[in-house]
Amino acid sequence: MKISVAFSESRIFTKEHKQWLQNTIKETANHAGELLGIKRKINFKVYPFISNPPPMLSRGCACSKELEMIVSPHRDAKLKQAVKSTVYHEIHHLARGFIDVEATLIDAVFSEGLAVVFEMENIPGYTPQCAIYDPAVLQGWLPILRMEKDNTNYDYQKWFEFEQGELGYSMGKYFVDLIFRRYPYLNSTMLVRAPTEELLDLLYSSGINLK
Repeated sequence: MKISVAFSESRIFTKEHKQWLQNTIKETANHAGELLGIKRKINFKVYPFISNPPPMLSRGCACSKELEMIVSPHRDAKLKQAVKSTVYHEIHHLARGFIDVEATLIDAVFSEGLAVVFEMENIPGYTPQCAIYDPAVLQGWLPILRMEKDNTNYDYQKWFEFEQGELGYSMGKYFVDLIFRRYPYLNSTMLVRAPTEELLDLLYSSGINLK
């Protein structure tokens, strides 16, 4: 698998920081690609956070033929973990086909939940904020999700914006946790290409009916 890393506004990154980011991205992407059976070339475009301090250390988007990342231009003790989590997350989306598609809300919830779990399975001791949730709070959102689950024009900000608490990520992680509790032999690599209908069936047998 071939991986390319290009930088936008590269003058904001030091030469050493760019080399470090390139090495970290390529190492992580190669590992993720091997686990997920990806053979194609992967192009990363890396942008710097302009604000200082940045709102977060790393953020990604699998919304085009390139995987886009916004990364802190400043080294931080937790930056490597943040960059690796972004790479694992976005490559899971790529393997799932969750890129350049007209996804429904429930497609997105499952895809984000599986990608979060894939991060955690491959970064020992790592727990993103969206993986810390109160099941009772999420259960209160189930009637709304059930009504909106088949929408492709859902309110992205309400469900997935960082500033809104990343509700959709937490909901997806909750669903995947329930499925893995019911079927402990499964993992995020095994389900990377599972259709949404199959995931809904697994969730139904794990205690939540969204059909």
